[in-house]
Amino acid sequence: MDVAGKRGFTLIELLVVVAIIALLIAILMPALQRAKEQARAVICLHNLRQWGLATSQYATEFDGILWPESYPLGGDVQTVPGDWMEMLRPYYKDVDKSRVCPSASRPSVDDQSTEMRGGIRHAWGRPRQASDPSSRDFISKADFWGSYGMNRWITDPVEKDQRYWKYAFERNTEGIPVFVDCIHWHLRPQDTDRLPSQPLVVFSDFPENGQGGTQIWRTFLERHNHATQASFLDGSARKIPLWDLWNQRWHRQFRRQEYHRSDFAFLR
Repeated sequence: MDVAGKRGFTLIELLVVVAIIALLIAILMPALQRAKEQARAVICLHNLRQWGLATSQYATEFDGILWPESYPLGGDVQTVPGDWMEMLRPYYKDVDKSRVCPSASRPSVDDQSTEMRGGIRHAWGRPRQASDPSSRDFISKADFWGSYGMNRWITDPVEKDQRYWKYAFERNTEGIPVFVDCIHWHLRPQDTDRLPSQPLVVFSDFPENGQGGTQIWRTFLERHNHATQASFLDGSARKIPLWDLWNQRWHRQFRRQEYHRSDFAFLR
């Protein structure tokens, strides 16, 4: 066989090919990352819609009244972390498949508080709890963890408080958040909650117990391109731009405030 006229690639030619491939990868990677994030956001919204549907089914069974804010445990009225997931389990069998947003599926690394706060990429969580034999069974059977939190103002309060929504099927329920991307199992925003001055990324960026007017910070998460995602009492689910969190109907007396992206220097 005559191979005299054949030759291999020169080193320079190989380097050119490698450079072209590297350039193509550099061009395509951001687009691939955006596509992956969009897919995660779609799954997240699906999860939230399912939680919203389960909420509606619960309220239908209980004459339109949403679940209690707190429960008698060991003689005291207490809250049970993450209990809303177990409360809704009879109406949504895939609870364990929808506990977390795909963008925040890593386990909590909070070693500074019993709350085990989450973060942008981390779920919140608590260890399994022992319970009083007279209390609800699921408290002793379930592990409480997830990356969505409940707007606590929607519940049926123990003491009379006009701010709570309590009822699911009133007129004009648009804009009332029920579940949101969250670093904690619940949040109770106030219209006096202050604006954060820096990005909130890891658990230590979020004050314990939402102290100092920071309850709304629990959902101020850049998981979805400067937005958090939420389900609403009217059954819808959508993104909320972070600067628009103060413009939602968190409770009956919440004074809505309009902010803009430019009000948050770190979002520009």
